[in-house]
Amino acid sequence: MKRLVHLLWLPALLAAAAAAATISPSPTGDMTGAGRCAECHPSAYAVWQASAHRKANEALPAERRADPRCTQCHGGNQPSQAGVQCETCHGAGLVYAKTHVMKDRELSHLVGLLDPKEDSCRRCHNDTTPAIRPYEHSRMWSAITHGREKARP
Repeated sequence: MKRLVHLLWLPALLAAAAAAATISPSPTGDMTGAGRCAECHPSAYAVWQASAHRKANEALPAERRADPRCTQCHGGNQPSQAGVQCETCHGAGLVYAKTHVMKDRELSHLVGLLDPKEDSCRRCHNDTTPAIRPYEHSRMWSAITHGREKARP
């Protein structure tokens, strides 16, 4: 029965998201920004605020902060998209960030929520990108691990 409800709601959610994007497109597309995530996930947001990911764009020389070759990993040059934000790893949240969707784990994943794994990190942390030291997933994952706290209602 629960699966049937998901199947009935999914087209409506996708249609609503498409309509919203058509009516008021944002410069960041389907991204909602870390501030939206913080509303329900304050401890994950606090981990992000203290992380190198939040400051990733600031780590670039000023002349590279708008270069798409750099911003694809370091984040955009606008405050709402600066740094490696939640959605860089968890997928664009326009559809899944709604409270009623996030309360349903299966539905949130059906409409775009991702659980990042090592291969997600390796999109940016790889042999072709400049780095001060090699990426060691087992060591570095612990610096950003977060979540699993019960989200605020």
